[in-house]
Formats: sequence, C-alpha cells, structure tokens
Amino acid sequence: MRKSQDRMAASRPYAETMRKVIGHLANGNLEYKHPYLEERDVKRVGYLVVSTDRGLCGGLNINLFKKLLADMKVWSDKGVQCDIAMIGSKGVSFFNSVGGNIVAQVTGMGDNPSCPN
Repeated sequence: MRKSQDRMAASRPYAETMRKVIGHLANGNLEYKHPYLEERDVKRVGYLVVSTDRGLCGGLNINLFKKLLADMKVWSDKGVQCDIAMIGSKGVSFFNSVGGNIVAQVTGMGDNPSCPN
C-alpha cells in the first residue's frame, strides 16, 4: 500500500503540470477553436469497462456494474445512446443478460496479457 501511495504522490507534479499545459492551450488563442474543444450536443456515450474473467475478486465486478448502470441510466434518461467496450467475461455475460449494448469485447486474456506484433 505504501508503494502505491508513494507512486501516486510522485505523479502529482506531472498531473498538475499537464493540467496547466492543457488549460493554457485551450485558452491560448481564442480565435482558433480546435474541433475537439468545441462544445456540442451529446448523442452517444462510450464506456471502456475492464472486468474479470473469473469471479474471484469479491465485490469488484458487481460494484463496477452497479456504478456503470447508474451512470448509463442518467445518460439514457437524456436520450443518449450508451455503448460499451468490454474486457472480461464476467462483464460480457452480465451486460448481455441486462441488455447492454456491447459494441466490442475481449475475454480470456489471462494473467499475462500481450499484444500481437
């Protein structure tokens, strides 16, 4: 736990500097508006969810799914389409059973995931 706290504390200056740089860029030239900085109506929301392949993590999966369902309900009530990109078989089976819109899925990555060259 201590190592994690130390790593988090060590990354704070980097995060603060990045926040300042992005804020400076966003407010730098008010005549130029980058398309990614334009405000527009929300029509679709995407979630990248990382769940487990096995149910050995206590309440991790169910707490994650409850939070996701609550957030998706807020957007759905506004008429926004919610899409899910799911990693983990527990998430895939849960959201298939409740009717979630899974647009991409990856399962069976195991303990040592890798990316093909």
